[in-house]
Amino acid sequence: MTRRRRRHPQQQWHRFLAKGFELSVGQTGVQVFAEVEVTQNPPKVDILLLRRTSDRWTPEQLALLPDGIRDCDAGHVLIEFKYTESLTVDALRQAVSYEYFYRTANDLKPEAVKMFVLCAKTPNPERLQNFGYEESHLAGVHVSSHELTGHIPLLALNDLSDAPHNAFVKAFASRPAQKAKALATIRTQSNLSDALVTYFDVLGAIWSLPEGVIMDEILTPERVLEIGQEWKRILLQHTSPDQLNELLSPEYKQQLINQGIERGIERGTEQKSRDIVLAMAAKGFDLAVIADITGLTVTQVQALLQEKTTTSTTPSAHE
Repeated sequence: MTRRRRRHPQQQWHRFLAKGFELSVGQTGVQVFAEVEVTQNPPKVDILLLRRTSDRWTPEQLALLPDGIRDCDAGHVLIEFKYTESLTVDALRQAVSYEYFYRTANDLKPEAVKMFVLCAKTPNPERLQNFGYEESHLAGVHVSSHELTGHIPLLALNDLSDAPHNAFVKAFASRPAQKAKALATIRTQSNLSDALVTYFDVLGAIWSLPEGVIMDEILTPERVLEIGQEWKRILLQHTSPDQLNELLSPEYKQQLINQGIERGIERGTEQKSRDIVLAMAAKGFDLAVIADITGLTVTQVQALLQEKTTTSTTPSAHE
């Protein structure tokens, strides 16, 4: 009897790339959408980056966008992501049609929209040549001389430079060495959000599983973030203070110390204001006068006095 081969769940990897954009440049005033309909009915373009608040990319946004995309001025950036597929004629036809339908459906000028094709696998040089693509002055960024695709750059993720701003897409490259370098770069950037770093840490762990390992669930970007939170809880529950001290970097320890000092100063300032309010109220000062001297609002002064009254009238546990 022939055993039926168990099929792997089909992962929608463009959604994971979209989540990476959402957690990075999406936190800087750029809206990120996945599977955007280009007309009234499907098909859907993989990713849309929509810049609403400025005419140009801000320095904060540039630090999170890869070469090619960060160099364009369009406010509507469309992305077709090829994670497991090779570059084909149909893939380019698809990109051309998506850009056209999105632009015309939204009544946008050609310069307002820019389509990019991102390839996890490096396209064959002969195929690139057949499509009119040549590498630009930026490593991994290819531009076409063909009349139909000249407005659609192609990013070969394996070949992008190791600059930190490329790491968020280069983490999806097909070559393990390039993927690993990108993930390491993300971990060393101290200004990134905890959610963004955790997201890529979990993806890195999933990608490191031996080939052929079957996962019973179809992962989603949201599930990846949930796994990250579960890992943190497990780590804290089963790690001793000494072990935790060894795991934390000196930079992160100093950051925690600085945060503790700042909170201590804030609490000290709050306590000082509270003491002044209570002293002035005890001497019969008007609430408006207390507020003016302490820099608080009358409502805040009333809240402090009410808090004092509530505390003093609450019976202790020993009564």
